[in-house]
Amino acid sequence: ESELNNPKKPCIGGSRDSWTLTSQSSVHETLRWLRNNRFNNHLRTFNNYSGYDLLRLSRHDINDLIGITDGIRLHNALQNKAVTTKLCLYVLMEGAPNSVYQAIYLEVLTYRGTSSQHLQHLQHRP
Repeated sequence: ESELNNPKKPCIGGSRDSWTLTSQSSVHETLRWLRNNRFNNHLRTFNNYSGYDLLRLSRHDINDLIGITDGIRLHNALQNKAVTTKLCLYVLMEGAPNSVYQAIYLEVLTYRGTSSQHLQHLQHRP
């Protein structure tokens, strides 16, 4: 199986939580980072880009390459540190057609943190 198609292999470091893109990232690591951050539609565009190449692109350059919507999202992803979650819960939303589940991402594994995150998501239900 191709290294790029194996989601269990970390981009850099030893675990999924350590996936980051740096100026030292290889072309393969950069493509994996793009895929893991939901930029699959643009893998061909950045097929030969290393981490250094991608990180030195300006917001304008990125927008020109992939369009304004994904360009802004990619630029922000490159500028911001990833929020790491400790646990992801899926809650079945009652009354929603076709069994709709809402993901709740927990950053703190405490009763108080879990309760407040859960209530926050329930209050913002469509």
